[in-house]
Amino acid sequence: MSPTEKSIGQAKGQGRSLRQPASKVRSALAITRTPSGTAHGDPFNRFSKRYLLAFQNYLLHPEEVFLQLAYELGRQAVAEGIGLLNLFRIHITAAERACSNDSEKLAAAGRFFMEALSPFEATHRGFRETNDKLAELNATLAKRNNELGAINFALKQEIEERKRTENALRQSKEHYRVLFNDARVMQDNLRHLSNRVLHVQEDERKRISRELHDEVGQALTAVNVHLTMARKAPETAHRQIGDAQKLLEQTMDSVHRFARELRPAMLDDLGLGAALRSYIKAFSERTRLPVRFDAVSIIEELGSDEKMVLYRVVQEGLTNVARHANATEASVTIRATRVAMRLELTDDGKAFSLEPKDGPPVQADQKRLGLLGMQERVRLVNGTLHIDSREGKGTTLRVDLPLPRQSA
Repeated sequence: MSPTEKSIGQAKGQGRSLRQPASKVRSALAITRTPSGTAHGDPFNRFSKRYLLAFQNYLLHPEEVFLQLAYELGRQAVAEGIGLLNLFRIHITAAERACSNDSEKLAAAGRFFMEALSPFEATHRGFRETNDKLAELNATLAKRNNELGAINFALKQEIEERKRTENALRQSKEHYRVLFNDARVMQDNLRHLSNRVLHVQEDERKRISRELHDEVGQALTAVNVHLTMARKAPETAHRQIGDAQKLLEQTMDSVHRFARELRPAMLDDLGLGAALRSYIKAFSERTRLPVRFDAVSIIEELGSDEKMVLYRVVQEGLTNVARHANATEASVTIRATRVAMRLELTDDGKAFSLEPKDGPPVQADQKRLGLLGMQERVRLVNGTLHIDSREGKGTTLRVDLPLPRQSA
């Protein structure tokens, strides 16, 4: 309890009896009302007169009912905007007029004034509580504003992140669409290649079977005949054995040729240069097509996969030249550039047309299936294949492979 409330309580306890009936309070209030003739004037003067009249009545009759008037006058002062200092000034003026150094009246005046101050104390306490609540509310609002600011900042970052994600997804979608189209084209090419490879393998088996039957089988049959005749006619045995030896030599050459076509042993034993030189020489003798060959020694530093790819590309390329180009000469060149190991196979024969970019890389007919196979071989060793075919200028097949690590 504040000091003012304690003083008010003491003043109320000194001369206060039981509360008077409400009718007597209303009668006492009527005594202090300003006459109608004096209604004009400012509120301060009217209040001063009412206060002086009630104060004088209390001094004459120090009863509880008149002490309640002090509390009512205090409430009126608060309601009419009469400040605490003005109320003190009014009380001092009334006390100077009515008390005249009388101690009992001065004590009564103190009780009356303390009762009049009660509404101010209550109002002040209400203001203080309200201010405390407002301060708490302001602190809560400030905290909430900070939280909202942090949420807004996080939301802004999330929006920006979502925009970046949407852009990335949009770009990724376009990128994957292109990849999907490329993959679909590649899948179609691979499916076509797989189907054709199966047919080619079967055709190759038939060819080898036929050649083994026609060449090796017939040669061995002839050898058997010569040996039989030599056994039956000893006088011609020497000639029959000589003919049989010749047939066996021819059969061995055929078997070696079959072995070279299936897997060139020279490639593993003597290297790519010697294997290509041997194959090109045999090819020229067999097809009567002159082929020039030139290669740098650095090709021997390539890996076994790269060597096999170059060998098969030359093999397939020269086969296509012999079958389809009607060329009079060809050349095979392998050299090292600054960024790649380059193979060039050229001929002066007929040109052929290529499909558009969104179709198969080359015409997918049976005669040119080997070009698609060469492209897949080169791709598997991280190389590139390019074909330039022009009418009247022949065809150039170019393969670029990564340089050996020692030379890169």
